[in-house]
Amino acid sequence: MTIVGDAFEVRTASGNMLKGTIRLDPSKQPSQMDMIHADGARWEAIYIIEGETFRMNYVEAGGKDARPATFTTNDTTEATVIVLRRESK
Repeated sequence: MTIVGDAFEVRTASGNMLKGTIRLDPSKQPSQMDMIHADGARWEAIYIIEGETFRMNYVEAGGKDARPATFTTNDTTEATVIVLRRESK
């Protein structure tokens, strides 16, 4: 994942490139983020940054699940947790 300004790019494990814009709301607890993809899809997420680690839990907007409230998943939700570590330069 690369974020520059309000633009993001995500290369998935399968090699797909997702692009779009993000909107952050760090005033919420946990902090919230919307990822608006170039194809019109929108993910509703929560996120936390701890040192070099970025964690988010997201669902596709308009699906059966509301925006996640915790960094957990179970077999009855479509939420996805992603944990990334900043690449050393």
